[in-house]
Amino acid sequence: MDKKVAVSKINTMGKVGRIVAVIAKIILIVGVVGCIVGVVALLMIPKGAITYKANGGINASVDVRKLVGEEKFSQTEIDKMQKAIDDHVTMDIVVNGIEYGNTSVNVDDEGVINASASGFSKTGDVKQIAVILIMGIIYLGVSIVSVTFFEMLFKSLATCVTPFSEDVIKGLKRFAFSLIPWVFMGIMRSAIAGIVTSSRLDLKFDVNITMIAVVLIILALAYIFSYGAVLQQESDETL
Repeated sequence: MDKKVAVSKINTMGKVGRIVAVIAKIILIVGVVGCIVGVVALLMIPKGAITYKANGGINASVDVRKLVGEEKFSQTEIDKMQKAIDDHVTMDIVVNGIEYGNTSVNVDDEGVINASASGFSKTGDVKQIAVILIMGIIYLGVSIVSVTFFEMLFKSLATCVTPFSEDVIKGLKRFAFSLIPWVFMGIMRSAIAGIVTSSRLDLKFDVNITMIAVVLIILALAYIFSYGAVLQQESDETL
């Protein structure tokens, strides 16, 4: 491929990427503004003035035939399984500090164990939603930072005369570093889940291995481009 054609394609890709980044950033900024308005509105509501109640349940089944390789169980065997369950299986189910009631575990005529629990209810104040919105603002803020560096990278690609320019290399490194917070965003997701399900801040150390790989790959590309820039400079000096 001719050098000018290749650079032209890179410039076009840079322009397209920059447009996508600008659109994404506008959407994210609108989201931040919406969250801020929501937080302010919720904090102005007196505590206890508005509450909500969530209801849920759990259903699960185990096909014992597939586990043991049986085609069919006799009624005697099914009765024995049911008796064993009634005698030894606890009927209390607690998940994330939430206790589920009206629990039942039964074996049907096919030998499938069906477990269900209902009656779970959780009452909370709408101010808890304000906490979630604040975390949403942080989440969107990190997104805006990453998209901004993404835009800067593609702006460099849109105007470069060579992909091995200093601006492109710096853009790659900055974009890679802007993605580092995403490695730990799982902690925030667990905190939000804890507030929703059990009204408590539940922080769990959750690292995104995939994002670590993405950051390392982009940094590797940046250093590869740096090496390419050195080779290109040596080639230009030779000529």
